[in-house]
Amino acid sequence: METEELLERMRDLALPPIPTAAPVPWGFLILAALALAALGALLALRLRSRDWRREARAQFAALAAQPGGRPEALTEAARLLRRVALKSAGPEAARLTGEPWLQRLDEIFGADFFTSGAGRVFGAELYAADPPPAGPILEGLAALARRRIA
Repeated sequence: METEELLERMRDLALPPIPTAAPVPWGFLILAALALAALGALLALRLRSRDWRREARAQFAALAAQPGGRPEALTEAARLLRRVALKSAGPEAARLTGEPWLQRLDEIFGADFFTSGAGRVFGAELYAADPPPAGPILEGLAALARRRIA
């Protein structure tokens, strides 16, 4: 009888509560949302920063595609080269003239088109009374831009 009384007095075993996930604090969710928004904005800026390169390639190609290779196209290409230098190498590079300018263009484009090739026209020869034919120069510049402005 003692055993039965002891068994009756015993309480049922209580199982531990089922673990549940801790509630996510709202501050963490807001911080995560802000981080994702900042990451998206940086990605958008990164993609937009490449737009000028695509535009420059298209403008060089358009200048090369013009019939007749008019001399004014060389001046337009020179202005475009200044903008490319400004975007890719900063304002100091865009202010250069003469031989340093041609050397800097070769550095930007990774070629010797400007110091040793037809691109020399974008130095002092650009303002000569009788400029060379623009067509072949612009075609070479457009081909160089397709390969090097990435």
